[in-house]
Amino acid sequence: VDGTGVTRKCVVLYDSNSNYGIQIITMETVEDVTLGEASRNTITSKTMDDYNNVIKILNNATSKYLNTDYAESVRCVGTVPNNPSYDGAGMFTMTESWFSSYNGRFKDTDTNYLSDYNHLSSLNILIIDNYYWLASRIVGDSSSSPNFNVRIVFVNGLNQYNLCVLRSGINVNESNSVTNGLRPVFKLKTGIKVTGGTGTEQNPYTLDT
Repeated sequence: VDGTGVTRKCVVLYDSNSNYGIQIITMETVEDVTLGEASRNTITSKTMDDYNNVIKILNNATSKYLNTDYAESVRCVGTVPNNPSYDGAGMFTMTESWFSSYNGRFKDTDTNYLSDYNHLSSLNILIIDNYYWLASRIVGDSSSSPNFNVRIVFVNGLNQYNLCVLRSGINVNESNSVTNGLRPVFKLKTGIKVTGGTGTEQNPYTLDT
């Protein structure tokens, strides 16, 4: 049962042999989160801020789903498992003169998502019934049209949506508004008990304190 009172079906993402504690992930998205705002003519401050602060935004969105009877923390999938707020990416720069006013204003590519992505893939629980955000960025750094993306899991696996696109030689920059699902990861407290079920998809374990 999550912090909103809804019963969620979850799978163990990291078990007691990991360095992260026992962490379970929902097998559904719990809500939709929209990042950015659409504009064909400019990079809006909201879209840039959403891109740069996406880790904090998506983690904060999961917070209301924390049930402190069962879990000690919650985070968005795609963050660093033992340090969800970690954001070590530097700022993106290019040498092209046309980009000079944007140098140092966008976060660069990060690899925060790799641990979760690899575990989800190995457990065959990467793909669910909805697209969902990974709290991680990737820059398509074409010298003429760099684009700034947030990673997602799509129907065919890993993908990304661009929030900001800048173009050389064309007086049209672009901000996008994109909506995808939120998939939380909970770190269980010690001492949580299994009080029912057999641990199958049809008859999952029931947890209690």
